[in-house]
Amino acid sequence: METSEKANTSFDWAQIVLQEYLLVVQLPLPISTEVRTAKETVNRMFHQQIAEKSGPHIVLASFYASEAMEDTIFRYVHRILKSQKSFEVVLNNYGSLPSRSLNIRVQNQAPFKQIITALKAVENYIVSCHCPPVHFFFYPHISIAEHMPVDLYFDTMMEFSQKTFHETFMVDTLVLLRRSRVYNVEKRIQVFTLQPETSFIENSLLTTEK
Repeated sequence: METSEKANTSFDWAQIVLQEYLLVVQLPLPISTEVRTAKETVNRMFHQQIAEKSGPHIVLASFYASEAMEDTIFRYVHRILKSQKSFEVVLNNYGSLPSRSLNIRVQNQAPFKQIITALKAVENYIVSCHCPPVHFFFYPHISIAEHMPVDLYFDTMMEFSQKTFHETFMVDTLVLLRRSRVYNVEKRIQVFTLQPETSFIENSLLTTEK
């Protein structure tokens, strides 16, 4: 009887369906439209669906977890991000990182790395639940196309080296997306609000009041 009860209470992790989650900065609509246009240009020029199908955003972290873990993950991330301040993002031209990819460069990396460092606590929880480690994007960028064949990669870089891309915007929220597999439609499941950036005028008033 005891043996039977133990067998019934054992947990088979192999039967748990894991979802993919992406913690991202979503782009303002005008910039998002520019990025989609760049993706479409790659597809049209080279007659291949080589441009990445995922939405135009900047990914900070991706990981696998079960939906049963979501509430705990939400609490962890909310607790971490509520102390993080809004920040400005500067996008500056096209680049290739990793190799054989086309992306838009994020010029100011420091705010992203600060958030990623703080998110290590979330990874500890995810790994403790027998899920793979979190993939952190220490060099954030906006992906246009990835894993291109060598000849296509060189043709693409030659074409886009003649183009410019420069935009600036403020980040005041991070968004958690979920999808069942790579390139499936991403579903927004949680939005995390950052602290408002204190303006120069507000800092001056606070100093005067002291």
